[in-house]
Amino acid sequence: MKKALIFLLLLFLFSCNQEIEKPKDLIPRKEMISILKDIHVFKQAKNYRVEKDLPDTPHANLAILKQHNVTMEQFQNSYQFYLVDNAAYDKMLEEIKKQLLAEIPAEELNKKEDDKILPPSAQ
Repeated sequence: MKKALIFLLLLFLFSCNQEIEKPKDLIPRKEMISILKDIHVFKQAKNYRVEKDLPDTPHANLAILKQHNVTMEQFQNSYQFYLVDNAAYDKMLEEIKKQLLAEIPAEELNKKEDDKILPPSAQ
């Protein structure tokens, strides 16, 4: 019984290994961060814009990928590769956050919460 239990435990542990083969056309980490940053900025811009002149998300994402000379398939394969390693992906998101915060003027960061402009949906 012990051997069966150990076998099942080992089988479970090895079956949870989510290694994914590195894509041949893997987007370099820095470029992937730049693409993800642009996608996140667009998503936030959509939340704050009142006008309806912004493209819908799928078209905007395609435009962002085109701007970075990346195909949808290349992005999806690279995204899946980076996503498997949760710690590495979290570091990428932290880098995006750090870059975005660096772009905010200091006086904007120091504003009181009451002075900040809220999106139309929050007013």
